[in-house]
Amino acid sequence: MHCDVVIAASPGGDGRLYTVGGNVLQGVTLRMLNLNRNGMPWPLPRGSNAGCTPANEAACNFNRQNWAALLKLKPLHDAEAVVIGHVPGQGKHAGRLGALRVRNEDGAEFLIGTGFSDAQRAEPPPTGVLVTYTHRGSTASGVPRFASFLRVRDDL
Repeated sequence: MHCDVVIAASPGGDGRLYTVGGNVLQGVTLRMLNLNRNGMPWPLPRGSNAGCTPANEAACNFNRQNWAALLKLKPLHDAEAVVIGHVPGQGKHAGRLGALRVRNEDGAEFLIGTGFSDAQRAEPPPTGVLVTYTHRGSTASGVPRFASFLRVRDDL
């Protein structure tokens, strides 16, 4: 098994992605993958494990290092917002909380509709309470992307 960690992307504008990795044979490698004009690795090496199936594991050779698997790591931020309202649930959440209407410190108002336990949906945080939510960046208008409830800030 071999796994790589990205250590640099196009340092000095050289158009390459640098990874360092190790495997179970105690080997350490430095790989350099070319980047396209969008900063994405191109072309990705492709393996030829013809006949590789769960029923024929002997045909599977993932140590030849003629393939690459890249994971996209998404940064997860957290922030606080004040609860300004509740949106009733629908479907399986009928009669319970569907989403919190909140306002963050920048004044953006938005809904948080995921991340709640069943108990929190039954008894949601009251208006005026500060909650912590996670998100994956913000839109151009300042609204957090993919906001998800994390906890009530009761330590203040």
